[in-house]
Amino acid sequence: MRITNRHFVVLVAFFILLSTISTSVEAATPSDKLKSSPVLLYGDSIGVEVTPYLRRSIRRALDTDLISRAFFGYNACDWHDQAKIDAQQYAPKFVIIVFVGNYLTPCMTANGESPSPKQITQVTTRYIKQLIANFPKSTIILTGFGRSIDQELIRAQTHSVTFTDVLNQSLFQLARRTDNRYVSVARSLYNSKGKAKRFLRCSKETDGNLCPQSRKVAVRSPDGLHLCPVAYTINEAGVTAPCRVAIPGAARVAADIMRTLALVR
Repeated sequence: MRITNRHFVVLVAFFILLSTISTSVEAATPSDKLKSSPVLLYGDSIGVEVTPYLRRSIRRALDTDLISRAFFGYNACDWHDQAKIDAQQYAPKFVIIVFVGNYLTPCMTANGESPSPKQITQVTTRYIKQLIANFPKSTIILTGFGRSIDQELIRAQTHSVTFTDVLNQSLFQLARRTDNRYVSVARSLYNSKGKAKRFLRCSKETDGNLCPQSRKVAVRSPDGLHLCPVAYTINEAGVTAPCRVAIPGAARVAADIMRTLALVR
C-alpha cells in the first residue's frame, strides 16, 4: 500500500497560515436545567466548523449541551490536560473526537522534523487513544473525515491510498478495539461514486433549508479541505474570522454524528 506525500503541501501551507489564529476555547458550564451531563467534543478546525450544528441538534435531541474543545491546527495531544479536567468535572456520557491529522503544534513536532504520513497516522491514533482513556465510562464517537480535493486528484492520478483513508481505517480499528463507535462521513462529503467533490447535489434530507436554486451545494471550502463554502479571511492582526455563512458540509457531518448518537443513547 503506497501513500504519496504531495497531498500534504496544501495542508501544511494552510495550517501554517492558521497557526496564529486566536479562537476562544469554550469554558461554558451547562445549564442547571439540563437533564444530563453535557456531550464533550475535542477537535481541530473541522470541529470548530461542526460545533454550532452539533450543539443545536444535541440540545434538541438529547436535552443537554455540547462543550466544544476545538481549535484550528490542533491534534489530540493538545487537549490532554483539558480532558483530564473535563473528565472530573463533567463525567460525560458521550465524547466526540474530530481530528484530521494536523502536525504543526509543538506536541506533534517535538523533534522539529516533519513526520511521514505513516508516522502522523500512528502518532495521531496513539494520542487519540490516550485522550479517550480519560473517559472509561463514556461512549466515544471517533469521527473519520473525507479526502481533500487535492488528495482526490492525486488518488486518481497515482491510484494510491491517501493519508486520510489510512487514518480513517486506523480510527475505525481503534473504535472496534475499545468498544466505541466510528462515524464515517463519506456519504456526506463524497459523490455517489465515492469521490471527494467541492459541490454535491443538494437534497432536503441531507441539507434541509440550505439547498440553493442551483440544486448544488458547496460541501468544501475553496481550499478543498475545510467545510466553510467561502474562503476564510484573515485580518491585519493575523486572526482568521469565523465562517460568516451557513456551512452545508458541517451540517452534513453533524447529522452523521447525530445518527450514531441516536443509536447508542
